Amino acid sequence: MKLMFLLYDFYPNFSANSLIINHLAKAFSENGHEVHILPMTASSDFKSEEKWEQLQIHRITKCFDKKQVVQFIHGCHFVNAVKLAVAIHIDSYQKKEYQKTSWSYYSYKRLRSIIRTCQIDIIINVCYPLEACLPVLKYITHYKKSFQWILYMLDPFATNYYYMSRYPMEDLLNFQSKIFEKADKIIVTSPIMNELKSLNKDTVLDKFQVLNFPKIIRPYISPAVDDIWLDLHYINCIFVGKFNKETRNPLFLFRMFEGLNNERIRLYIIGEERESWSEYLSPMDDHIIFYGTKSREAAVNAQLRANILVNVGNRMNNQLPSKLLEYISMGKPIINFYQRKDCPSLEYMALYPVCLNIYQEPPDDNRILRKLRNFIMHNRRVNISYRYIRNKFYYCTLDYVSSEFLNLFDELMEYRG
Repeated sequence: MKLMFLLYDFYPNFSANSLIINHLAKAFSENGHEVHILPMTASSDFKSEEKWEQLQIHRITKCFDKKQVVQFIHGCHFVNAVKLAVAIHIDSYQKKEYQKTSWSYYSYKRLRSIIRTCQIDIIINVCYPLEACLPVLKYITHYKKSFQWILYMLDPFATNYYYMSRYPMEDLLNFQSKIFEKADKIIVTSPIMNELKSLNKDTVLDKFQVLNFPKIIRPYISPAVDDIWLDLHYINCIFVGKFNKETRNPLFLFRMFEGLNNERIRLYIIGEERESWSEYLSPMDDHIIFYGTKSREAAVNAQLRANILVNVGNRMNNQLPSKLLEYISMGKPIINFYQRKDCPSLEYMALYPVCLNIYQEPPDDNRILRKLRNFIMHNRRVNISYRYIRNKFYYCTLDYVSSEFLNLFDELMEYRG
């Protein structure tokens, strides 16, 4: 079977979503399927075609600007030059970026070429963002669909804070409904499924299937040139990821760890620079240490060597940081700061044997500080076996999620046949 993933980014630049796709794509390849990857961000510094670890990557090396119009003219491709110039002109007046014509122009051309050359059987659109579906949507409006189309929604669209701050929700829902109508199957996480049911009672659920992040994978120490040295004389707590005052606010986290006032406890933050948050930190405090951006290998190594892992939940109740499942894989005690009483993280933490959930609006900081200090001191040497974690969270393992996808592929191809 010939499969193709459409997503924003891929090797050598990895995000949370593209790491998930990397694991799944390799699992499908090991099962004998031919896997193609079409990243839709422009990457002029890399080869347009590359074979990497049995995966065929098709990149867009020129993208969405006036220079390409000039190149079309120099190459005597006048029709293409006019089409692109018109698309760019129209887009300058169109505020709905998720429906931009030229945004899908090169992705569409590349997609059409790959479908025809490689005879793709199944296309899997990875959403966030949902506009990644535009090239396929454009293709099936011009040609008879010769493939099965799966939407893999790892993030919400119509209720994503990024879009809701810019567009009316009705427009977002209409666009989402249009995509849902054309797709053959829609894979969503459980928080997104719950939301879809509550938003629209008439939503036809036959196309939907719930699969959670396949992030329970046995971790290993790997060589890393930017490895982080942890002083074993301290109790080392680690947070990995990005902060955002709108969605993942770290101010309560800072207040708690500064309030611990314990020389033996350190908090390492990997993925953020101190300068970005210095106004919220005491200049005298040297127990909160920022390491900025690190390689994935260095981040994993640090988590495996840490005593405690720290999670900061989202303000949105339809998004679960996939990083939390990485934390669970590590088998370390977890401190989970959450902002909502219906935070999706609580469902997973209820199954995890060594965790402390802390609501970010407590009535009494001192009581929370005592609980935090006691948890850290009592659990600093705890390690949970991976076998236990795999059994407890099997529905989030790569084996389970990839096998569900493979079963779905067989069903879709049987239906098509």
